[in-house]
Amino acid sequence: MSELKSYKVTEKAGPRINGKPVKAGETVEMTEKQARIYLRSGQITAASQKTASKTTKTSETASADGDA
Repeated sequence: MSELKSYKVTEKAGPRINGKPVKAGETVEMTEKQARIYLRSGQITAASQKTASKTTKTSETASADGDA
């Protein structure tokens, strides 16, 4: 299984990242592969540390969709 990394949701993000509801400023956890498209589009940025008030794990959704 790939290692989960933390990413911060930006203002450019829609209402969902990797199938999970999110808001700007939240931190989500996903693999680098799952995060790639969101990083390129500016919807998330790499989080330096896990200090956000909310963390949403998104690996379960990607696995169900076959993206993992």
